[in-house]
Amino acid sequence: MTENNWTTHFLIIIFLCASLCSCTKSNDQGFGILEGTILDSASASPISARVYIIGDKDSVFFAEKGISFYIPWMQDRVGHSGRHFNTIGNTFRAKLPTGTYRIVIEKGKEYRRFSKLITVETNATQKLNIQLNRWINMNQRGWYSADHHVHRNISDIPTLLLSEDLNFAFFQGNWNERKDFLAQTDSILPKTNSAGTLQIDPSHFLHVASHEIESEYGALLYHLINKKDFPLKDLSEHSLANYFALSNKAKEGKGFVELDKPIYRFSHLAVLLNNVDFIELANNHNFDRNYLPEGSINLNRSLMGNYSDDQKGYTHFVMDLYYNFLNIGKRIIPTAGSASYPLSNPFGYNRTYVQMKGEINTLNYFNALKSGRSFISNGPMIMLSSGNNLMGDTVKTSESSLPIRCAIHYTYPLEDVEIIFNGEVIKQFKDVKLEGDSTIFNIDIPITKSGWIAARCFHKIDQKSIRFGHTSPIFVQYKNQPFIPVKKSIDFLKLINQSLTLETLYGNKEDKLDVLSKCAEAATILSNMKSE
Repeated sequence: MTENNWTTHFLIIIFLCASLCSCTKSNDQGFGILEGTILDSASASPISARVYIIGDKDSVFFAEKGISFYIPWMQDRVGHSGRHFNTIGNTFRAKLPTGTYRIVIEKGKEYRRFSKLITVETNATQKLNIQLNRWINMNQRGWYSADHHVHRNISDIPTLLLSEDLNFAFFQGNWNERKDFLAQTDSILPKTNSAGTLQIDPSHFLHVASHEIESEYGALLYHLINKKDFPLKDLSEHSLANYFALSNKAKEGKGFVELDKPIYRFSHLAVLLNNVDFIELANNHNFDRNYLPEGSINLNRSLMGNYSDDQKGYTHFVMDLYYNFLNIGKRIIPTAGSASYPLSNPFGYNRTYVQMKGEINTLNYFNALKSGRSFISNGPMIMLSSGNNLMGDTVKTSESSLPIRCAIHYTYPLEDVEIIFNGEVIKQFKDVKLEGDSTIFNIDIPITKSGWIAARCFHKIDQKSIRFGHTSPIFVQYKNQPFIPVKKSIDFLKLINQSLTLETLYGNKEDKLDVLSKCAEAATILSNMKSE
């Protein structure tokens, strides 16, 4: 090697070393520390919460300790990946590049959202004392919240329940017989009570004896209330016959069956033939930002009508599907679930609220839910009554009108408040502003036949996203007349049923024959219905 080459290499080495030292020094100087402390504003007691540290270009940072959540594959699918962390205890600490950040802190549905811009300086510690304001306490009013669709790491759920102020989490301890989920359940099940529920404190519970079977035939949740029955076997066998067999096993043990969402093309078979108790209206396609478009195994929305290509359009579609089942006399109660992992929803984002009396436990929860003392929400609290009759009750009347009271509690204006009778909007209120976080509508509904009444409300977040609430129905018996199924709903369900006989997605000849047999049973049931 020549002297010039040696000189050149020496200078390159010196340059690289200098650059490395410069980068190291710059990085050391380019970071600061954010330390946060979270308190309840009324009691000054420490509370945990969900935290977003948002930097340039919507980048989100995690704390050094906490339960981090990040679903990267959802970024391209719906435009965000759910990045946040839940604190363990009431403090958090994060090392951040020098710059300006928006700190967003949320705790379930009953605390006001905290948002603040802060600046992190180099080699400095920025301390942030956060006081979260609880705008409503539903437990004090006798209402308890639940997420029916939970796949998070089971060891994190006790902390998440407290951080999100969620009363019940129903963990799918057997999900398609996946060994990783069964192993998690096996680690907790011996610590649970006879129902399969682990009590975290007097008002927070983790139930691990729930199941999910999911395939091209849709998804059903089986909630067992006796851990001796756990697990149901054969959840890896994805045939429609097995879906129904598993439902029968769950029912034999006094358990409950829930339709994950009604958008699957086979959902009507589960409702007509399979004794479904609940249907998720606020489901895992409803996100805090945007929504998840339906896949190929789901119903085409155009079969139902014209729906906008946004979360409100999707939500209306799901609600209308549910109304068809009510309109043929199926008294199924609406529920909510988030599927926080594998989807990017925060834990407990979609919630069922149930009014409970007596001991707070899993069996009482499901019994109250089955009776219809409930509403679903990912934001507003909405309740419906008629005199002394509450949601789930049957009102008997001979009058030409029925007095209705709709009470809504929320912290933002509402785009729409609507009263539904037999699937049709009969009363609508636009651009509703709430005073003191509440509004009450006392109205008279014209009644000419037996049916059902429900209320719903919507809060517009942006062009693609909404928050909404929906009550369980109040049933109406007019002049002792029986409920007569709605012809439009019968015809729609017949259309869906007929389309399945032409499907080509069945796994094998036996599956196809089974589906065709059940379609024939459904066709007979629908044909025998006497419509209005």
